[in-house]
Amino acid sequence: MGVIYLDQNFVSDVAGGTRVADADVERARATEIVKAGDYRFAVSVWNMYETARAEREDTREGCIEFISDVVPIYCVNPRLVQVQEIVRYAASNHPDEPYRLEEIRPFCDTPAQMWATYTSPDSQATPLVGESFRDGVEMFARSDLRVELDDALDDGPAAADAGRQAFAAGVVERDEQLIDRQWLLELLPERHQANGKFVDLRRREALVDFLLQQIEDVYCHCPTLHAEEQIYRHRIAGQRKLRRSDGVDIQFGVLAIAHCDVIVTSDKALREMLGVVGEKIGSPCRVLSRLTDV
Repeated sequence: MGVIYLDQNFVSDVAGGTRVADADVERARATEIVKAGDYRFAVSVWNMYETARAEREDTREGCIEFISDVVPIYCVNPRLVQVQEIVRYAASNHPDEPYRLEEIRPFCDTPAQMWATYTSPDSQATPLVGESFRDGVEMFARSDLRVELDDALDDGPAAADAGRQAFAAGVVERDEQLIDRQWLLELLPERHQANGKFVDLRRREALVDFLLQQIEDVYCHCPTLHAEEQIYRHRIAGQRKLRRSDGVDIQFGVLAIAHCDVIVTSDKALREMLGVVGEKIGSPCRVLSRLTDV
């Protein structure tokens, strides 16, 4: 069964308070797809966040009802999928074998399961059994988490501009190995997943050396990792003025372009970027503007 990711701007276009001319046609097509059973729709935590930020109450209600009606699956934390990919590659190809083979699971069935993938010692999200998409939207509407995300996304364009300046000055190319080394090291768990035994820094650094020596093969086997690398390169090499919403696009785009069969978005710039990234990473995912094109 295929997976169709619904970008929130498309959802708002067809279900919000101010709808596009073909909204009814698109909604009817969504119903047909659900009934046919050839695809499942997918959304992410970012659909909840952006729905909560909608200024109009009828837009929030319309988006909640539309997403609930298509009975979606949920994208897990992309960082977790990157860890699963890199650990699986290391366990399959390095003689040290400090980790067990990980099953790659980019999607889950419920919001509760999705929230569980975002827990960490620094940021704990409590997964509530039976939690709905509506519950997630209401949580964002009343919690400090939305404010924290707002602040981080507001800083995004300035951070991207700094990255572009570093790219133009040749700093990114000069320090590419150092940047990749730190990135990979942060992804390798400090403990074995099953027995909890500590994997010391020396062993993890040896694994990073191994991964860097064959980074192209690593990317072939770790599509979510490769997608982030290519999105980063696309952003810093481009000239388009970046917006705060671009930060949201990166968060869901990394996983969606690597593991979905179709992405539907009304954002032309996002379609163009994900089309380029998809081609670079060898993804068969189609990036479309309308469900009627599926």
